[in-house]
Amino acid sequence: MIGDVDPKNDVAEALMRMAGGYGRLLWHKSKQWASASLEGTRDEVAFEYLGPDASAAGEQLLVDLNDANFALPGRTVTDTQIGYHTRLNRPQPRTVAVLELLIVKD
Repeated sequence: MIGDVDPKNDVAEALMRMAGGYGRLLWHKSKQWASASLEGTRDEVAFEYLGPDASAAGEQLLVDLNDANFALPGRTVTDTQIGYHTRLNRPQPRTVAVLELLIVKD
């Protein structure tokens, strides 16, 4: 699609570190973004957390991301929204989350 760019792996890796190494990346999409004074990307990252420990770590990540800004090499994540979130408990705990990030170049 117009504006799509190859997503940088460090975004998903940073989110996985924040979840204690848990999570399976389902997809990661990235689009160019610019305003009058800033430029960067809008990223959509989807994770699945399967099992009790992973699901708890994924749920905690969603709580921690509420007001979190975090740095990546040459960029800063300035806004994070939860685009989708569901938790199922059968046959085992499973959390799926889609995160929407605004990443600005430093």
